[in-house]
Amino acid sequence: MNLLYILLLVLCSAFNVSDAWEPDYRTMTASPDAWHTTTTNTTTSVTDTSSFLIYNEDHNKCVTVVSANVLQAVPCNVSSKAQHFRWISSSRIISLSLSLCLEAENLENWVKIILQPCKELSPMQTWECKDQNLFGLKGLPLHLNYGNSNEQNMMLYKGTGVWSHWLIYGTKENLCSRGYQEMTSIGGNSDGKPCHFPFKVGGQWYADCTADGRDDGQMWCSTEEDFDTDRKWGFCPPKNFAEDQHKKGLSLFYICFFSFVVGVVVIITTAAVIIRRKAKNSAITGTDNTIWMFKKTSEFLKRKEEATNQLINSD
Repeated sequence: MNLLYILLLVLCSAFNVSDAWEPDYRTMTASPDAWHTTTTNTTTSVTDTSSFLIYNEDHNKCVTVVSANVLQAVPCNVSSKAQHFRWISSSRIISLSLSLCLEAENLENWVKIILQPCKELSPMQTWECKDQNLFGLKGLPLHLNYGNSNEQNMMLYKGTGVWSHWLIYGTKENLCSRGYQEMTSIGGNSDGKPCHFPFKVGGQWYADCTADGRDDGQMWCSTEEDFDTDRKWGFCPPKNFAEDQHKKGLSLFYICFFSFVVGVVVIITTAAVIIRRKAKNSAITGTDNTIWMFKKTSEFLKRKEEATNQLINSD
């Protein structure tokens, strides 16, 4: 039984170790100086499904980034990185094309919406979803607005009409339905800390994982805001990493459970065989004892009869 238990543990451990890391995402602690640290002027393409297009259903148009100071509504194009945004906290939205955060120029009615470096505590970058797909600054009656024929830029507006209502393009869901999702890094030298978006490398900001600076094309991120200062990093998980790990976890569970069941069956079967053998041996031993006692009794009776006959004859 002990040997069988050890065998099951070894089997489960073997599966667990083999699935611990994807081959292309193995633990690495080499210094980032081993890379070519020069970066290009372009950031990586969109690599995850948490990004989205900000869509106004009434006009059938999406927000696009023309420049840091110009955001407009144009026909939607999912292949345009200028139209992709993502939550980087519970209240801040970043443009994946410029790695800057969505901001109102001021906390006033009818001011431009622009992009600025992300500031965690800035009230002009703190957004929330409200009733009926209304989207605006948190705690204030000021909303992201389409603009109008005279004002082509995205504006901050106190009105609550359909021009201030926004969805994720291709869905009927509001912008908060694809909220902030923490991305845990793999390997590197950060011990699994989450990626920090945006992060700065060589003076350039990144809103997403990047392969810049690496010869092998693997996607990575900084786990601190300024990589050049802190030098903390890790690989980014594949798109379906969580789902794959979940499936592998289930497979491992079923393998171990099946092995356990098989082991229990083997143990029960072995025990039954042993009990049957003992019972059979006991039955045989009992029979032998009975025969022996019968023989002894017969011999005793025979001798008793002989002794009785001798007494009779002597008389």
